[in-house]
Amino acid sequence: MTIAARVVIELLPADRGGLTRPQASGTRSLLYRFDVNGEPTTYGAFLDLDDEGAVAPGIGPVGGVLTLWAESADRISAGDRFDIVYPVRIVGRGYVEGLVSPAPEIP
Repeated sequence: MTIAARVVIELLPADRGGLTRPQASGTRSLLYRFDVNGEPTTYGAFLDLDDEGAVAPGIGPVGGVLTLWAESADRISAGDRFDIVYPVRIVGRGYVEGLVSPAPEIP
């Protein structure tokens, strides 16, 4: 089962520790760290931006859909905030506007 959420994200510029180059919308290279019941929990996901533009250093705030493939992601809810991580450093932040139903199928 997948969980999809409408999100707003903002990425740090490259000179402040953000990504060093853009990634295509739909990327699954980034990780998303939520505080779930007091525990930092990291999920893999697809990030599809609304404008289908690149996921680039310094962008935002921009909207999109985050499709998480871990079943435990069902604990995420509207208003939750998260860090965007690549591979272990924080490169951005975001928050959940709401859940999407039904979630898109993962190819």
